[in-house]
Amino acid sequence: MARRNFVPYRNRPRVFFDVETTGLIPGFHEITELAFLHDEMGPWSVRVAPKHMDRAHERALAVSRYNEKDWAGALPIEEVWEAICVRLEDTIIIGHNVAGFDLPFIKGEARMKSLPTERISRAWEDTLGLAMTHLVPRGLRSVSLASCCEHFEISNEGQHHAYEDVLRCKAVYERITKRQQDLL
Repeated sequence: MARRNFVPYRNRPRVFFDVETTGLIPGFHEITELAFLHDEMGPWSVRVAPKHMDRAHERALAVSRYNEKDWAGALPIEEVWEAICVRLEDTIIIGHNVAGFDLPFIKGEARMKSLPTERISRAWEDTLGLAMTHLVPRGLRSVSLASCCEHFEISNEGQHHAYEDVLRCKAVYERITKRQQDLL
């Protein structure tokens, strides 16, 4: 494989990213929904058809509102993998617990289904870490996305739907980073 050109961090577009899953264990549980809000490509959301529903955790399915009717037209992850890679390539990936949850699930799906990951950016920013650094010292007790939204008076409507979570994460990110810029 030919080596791609390096894209400097400052020149990379941001992509806000979220996944919903059949459970909490990457490489065992599967992705059911992905959403992206890319600086250059705009929004994209897709429902994914899991292959191993026998492994699904009922609570995870309930939280993400997974049901057979709404996922009837969902595609296997292999069919949307190229679109995922295009959206995550040479970007700064931003999400809430993106390093501890979303990206491990992408890598877990790749391992389970022998999908390539070399195009997926390794540059990320995590609003969970930003909240721990900047909001906990100001009295925030929980760093969940819902708590961060409440702190900033951002609606929690639609939580645990990937695209709504992407929009909420972006709003939290912008509030935290604006607050830090205001302090400079």
